[in-house]
Amino acid sequence: MSNDPTNSYHGTDHDKIDSASDIPPIPESFQVPNAPAIDAAADCEPRYSEVFFHGNYGMLCGQYQEFTRYNITESQIRQIGWAAFGNCGWNADRCS
Repeated sequence: MSNDPTNSYHGTDHDKIDSASDIPPIPESFQVPNAPAIDAAADCEPRYSEVFFHGNYGMLCGQYQEFTRYNITESQIRQIGWAAFGNCGWNADRCS
């Protein structure tokens, strides 16, 4: 079995993301649920006025959390999703 910390990372409370020091780097294989197909210029990234995150985190993915972030990009959705939920099930509902 691998000692890769990303294999066992199950997120953290969304209120503690900014101060957490134990969040491992996002693995290349980490997928954002319902990510839209991006058809934009190479130097342009979609920005959403409101994104509602919801899903499980913690030991055995046994805790649930939901929260909203405003004015964020698709790459920020990926970063926040990884930090808050890790390998647990989650979703991000986007509003333009």
